[in-house]
Amino acid sequence: MTESSSTSAFGLDLGSESTYLVDSQCNIIRNELGGHSSGTLVAFAGGERIIGEAAVGQASTNPKNTVGQLHLLLGHSSPQSFASAQPLAPHLPFRREASTSGGGGEGKLAVTVDYTTCAAGAETETTFLPEALLAMLLAKLKTLALPSSPQPPPSSSAQTSSFGVAVPPWLSAQARQSVQDAAAIAGIPQVTLVGYPEALCRVLAKKHPIQTAPSAAAAEASEEAAAADAPSTEVPPPPPQQQQEEQGAGKVLLLVDCGATHLTAVCARFFAPPAAAAAANADNADEQECFEILSSASDPLLGVASGVDASVLFPLLREKAFKKIGGEKVLGYGLDSFAAPGTRTGLRLLRGVERLRKLLSTMPTAEVAVENICEDCDVQLCLSRQELKDALTSGASFLDRVQSLVSKVVADSANLNQATGSVVDGVETLGGGCRMPLVQQAIADALGSAGHLVFGQRLDSSALAYGAALAAVAVGAAAAADLADEDTVGGIPVPAAVGEEEDSTSSGGAIAAATPPPVPDVPATKASQVLVPGLGQDLVAQCAKAEAEMQAADEGIRAVAEARNAVESYILSMRQAPLHPKHGHKVTQVGLLNEALDDAETWLYGYDSGTTDVVSLGLRLSALRHMVDEDYCAAYLSALKAEQEQADAEMEAAAKAEEALRFAAADVEGLDEDVSKADRDTRKLCKAERMKKVMKHKETGTELFKDGNYLHAAKHYKDALSHASKFVEPAFADPNSEDSQELKAVKVTLLLNLATCWAKLDNQDQVLKCANDALALDPTSTKALFRRATVSEKRGDFSGAKKDLDKALKSSPHAKKDASLATLVKRVDIQIKREKDKEKKMYGKMFA
Repeated sequence: MTESSSTSAFGLDLGSESTYLVDSQCNIIRNELGGHSSGTLVAFAGGERIIGEAAVGQASTNPKNTVGQLHLLLGHSSPQSFASAQPLAPHLPFRREASTSGGGGEGKLAVTVDYTTCAAGAETETTFLPEALLAMLLAKLKTLALPSSPQPPPSSSAQTSSFGVAVPPWLSAQARQSVQDAAAIAGIPQVTLVGYPEALCRVLAKKHPIQTAPSAAAAEASEEAAAADAPSTEVPPPPPQQQQEEQGAGKVLLLVDCGATHLTAVCARFFAPPAAAAAANADNADEQECFEILSSASDPLLGVASGVDASVLFPLLREKAFKKIGGEKVLGYGLDSFAAPGTRTGLRLLRGVERLRKLLSTMPTAEVAVENICEDCDVQLCLSRQELKDALTSGASFLDRVQSLVSKVVADSANLNQATGSVVDGVETLGGGCRMPLVQQAIADALGSAGHLVFGQRLDSSALAYGAALAAVAVGAAAAADLADEDTVGGIPVPAAVGEEEDSTSSGGAIAAATPPPVPDVPATKASQVLVPGLGQDLVAQCAKAEAEMQAADEGIRAVAEARNAVESYILSMRQAPLHPKHGHKVTQVGLLNEALDDAETWLYGYDSGTTDVVSLGLRLSALRHMVDEDYCAAYLSALKAEQEQADAEMEAAAKAEEALRFAAADVEGLDEDVSKADRDTRKLCKAERMKKVMKHKETGTELFKDGNYLHAAKHYKDALSHASKFVEPAFADPNSEDSQELKAVKVTLLLNLATCWAKLDNQDQVLKCANDALALDPTSTKALFRRATVSEKRGDFSGAKKDLDKALKSSPHAKKDASLATLVKRVDIQIKREKDKEKKMYGKMFA
């Protein structure tokens, strides 16, 4: 992720489901969870905003307050225009209405969610403009790109980081201005809007340049330099006519991107970089823009989510499911009320439709299960590839429109490309829609005689974002070189548009905006010199102020969560103190210790505890530490500290000795250092050495858990379990020996800690696995039974949860005093009673 000072640029591809962030060195900027992309989502839960990848889970659990498809919301004058223009509009569960904000936003499309704003103090309905929602995502992505690199002030001569945003050609001028406004709200100073065709061509020219032999002049100069033993020779650039001859006619490639909400086709001619430029600096050969966009077209209604899933397959499979269940006779209502678009059941059906369509890309017939499509009813949906083809070729045929769009692009490029004998020399595809065999066949049919060409897939999902970053670098370099000669609009320098005509749906190049003042006016391009009205300076400033307040509120919520985690992790570590295999007996007054921890846990999870205050949480933790550390666990903690210091000293000495042996072996036998590391864990260590490794990983995992780093804590707990399975002494062969019992207690503790980590990460499958493994070692473990009961409750298996809770209550005399266990018992009893009442009511109807 390291950027050089001269090319500090990042590219964004705002997809319908995922957003990619790539720098100009082709490094993908990972999200906070380590993934390659971030969800194009903004969710609201109470007073908390959940943005990006963290909001993916909210789309199913909190759909009415989770806003997606952000790019589709831009540029609409009213909710009615959005509903009429987008096939996906009925399927979006969040509420849309006309904005009442002043400053130029009146009547525009807006989104209303349940959100506790800073001013309200209580949960209330809050309305956001699409620009404000997009600004939330952009601000989050900005922190990922520049986590600790503050931007210099505009007056500074230091290089500021610029951002390029890939936009589809069909995006209106109003929507493009909305992206600029959102960037200003998010505090991004430099933004370049890059059309899809421009971004795709730049990436292909950069990653896969056309190769050609050097010219005679260049070859002769190279030979003379070699003969003179000169380190390098600069070859003067040839005249333009000679450059064209060196580059030749090039290759004409068709690029097709079929995503969820659009289809974009581009025909462009690519040539080799001039030999002189390539010889002088091969890394910057792409800066010569060795491509020419011949023609392009884009249609927002030909995406697979909008044109296939929502428009064709959803109504078809909805009717199939309705009939399969039994129709109105069984359900008591008609098709209009069954799995309606935008409802929870409708969203489940739409996700099932998407899975079916993807499966049909790899098999002739596919089948998926849609759960809870109506009350207590699942349905199995089956579709063949032939049925899909029939659906996509009937009426306003999706495949015919795909073929027509590609044919037009190829024909238009042929009119401009009469110098070459071939219309298309190659095809490159990307996007999920291009994986469908039916779409591939439509593209091949559009090519006619060139349909035999093999479709390449050299562009990956991050290609558009990388192309936007490259365009941002190019525009920034041009702006820096020509700043003195540029025209200005309203005091803001406006560089010429790169490769885009006045019509925004033409070639789709880059529209650059130079660094704006803190609250910019709306920039224009030289191509049109027409100001597109945006939100206006006052409304942008108002939204920017609100965004700053919401970011401060988010920081406060995160601080509270970290403080709660600190209290929780301390309680967890101290509960394990009496169970420590070596020093647990040094804990005095275990009963009073458990009472103090129970009181703290009850306070922490109580509804009226006032634990939303960081200060109160800190004070409570300090008081608890003072009581526990000094009154009950002083000797225990002192022994742990001494043991840790001794272990650290021994490990450091062992590491130094091992390093000396490793380098000695490498000198004698030529062994690689990595081989020695790989062999290290296969040694037959004695019990004391192996137990040191177990406890080291366990304690490291606990420290990471305290810091809220649950995933890495889980890794260390798993490593500890791995070491715990490698004891080789004969004493461990007897399961009833003292050593075996000690090791079993350690394993149970590790499994329970691991289950707690997975519970924090909301991975219920792993929680269940750890609980089962712990119960296999100790069937009466109260904590393991509690963890398994929690998973059963979340999965709706209340009878199974009840069995485990009954066992847990009988397993220990202290179990009934456990506040968490008692709370879970009450919840499960309530759910079991509801199920029984529901069954009683159902049987009453059956025999009435």
